[in-house]
Amino acid sequence: APATEPPALCAEEVVRETCALFGEAGASPAAVGAVLAATDEAVADFWAAAELPSDGPAPCAELCNATVDYMLALGRVLPPTSDTGCYRIGAEVACDLDLAPKTIRKIASKGSGDFAASKGLVAKAAVADGAAPNASRKERGQEATSFSYSAEDLAARVAQLFRIYPALEGVSVDDHLSTMKAKDFDTVPQKALVDQRLAQSQAYV
Repeated sequence: APATEPPALCAEEVVRETCALFGEAGASPAAVGAVLAATDEAVADFWAAAELPSDGPAPCAELCNATVDYMLALGRVLPPTSDTGCYRIGAEVACDLDLAPKTIRKIASKGSGDFAASKGLVAKAAVADGAAPNASRKERGQEATSFSYSAEDLAARVAQLFRIYPALEGVSVDDHLSTMKAKDFDTVPQKALVDQRLAQSQAYV
């Protein structure tokens, strides 16, 4: 059987699936902040930067499209479709990595320690880039940690909710190799494989 084409960016079926995460209130700033553990201030900064409506919840499709437009305006590299990841090959960026949910489930089922380390490194990079934890927020009656993401970092996380995986910024392949204790990944193709793993970690939730 021919391979299924990945959905377009902000495709209706992906938007509908993501919208279910936000609950009946729709894509309100509060709902987006709760899903992504972001502070109210971080969400407000992103909401303003993406020029989303300030007088109530945004339609989910508008949230997706505004996020894409904002990231493109920042010069971020986005894949041509959802479920597709971008990674670096030397100074170039390729966007052909299969990040469809079934592919990620297959990778995750293998229990790769390197895959888990990749996810941890991405999270560490977010904090290093200014996502300071704030433990004053309570969700569902339990103490929860929220993060003061920059507008750009939060936009990248919103994009990931819509299965859009931009090329990563602020994540060092060399740092990841150190985490893996791999000393011999020093060629462009080998580093490209590591960057692919880092890209895959965005979809591993």
